[in-house]
Amino acid sequence: MFTLRWVPLAVGVALILAGCSSSDGQRGAATQTATRFVNAIDQHDGMAACNTLTDNARSSASGATDTPCEKAVLNVKEDSTKIVGVQIWGDDAQVRIGSDVLFLRRLDTGWRVNAAGCTPQPHAAYQCDVEG
Repeated sequence: MFTLRWVPLAVGVALILAGCSSSDGQRGAATQTATRFVNAIDQHDGMAACNTLTDNARSSASGATDTPCEKAVLNVKEDSTKIVGVQIWGDDAQVRIGSDVLFLRRLDTGWRVNAAGCTPQPHAAYQCDVEG
């Protein structure tokens, strides 16, 4: 009987630890996607940058013009490749790179950039160059 009392506690600890490692894995995956996007912009590889975007963000990059995403996305200003912070909320993430902020969404195909080139606004959320 004494050992059975500890089973729920052991299961609870195991679930917490599993959640932490799962969260760490998601954090790493989101970071990799954000880094691929920023590196593609830095290398002027619009095709690679667009491949990291959600469908809505890809449409946003082109805007109301007929400019293809591959060309339009190169207007996003990224100032660094150094990750300064990552936060995950379920299927959404925020990755801070230098002074820039990227927002990502987890899809069936993995993490994709949903907003990029984002800067905080004094009385609003963020202003983003690309927004999905």
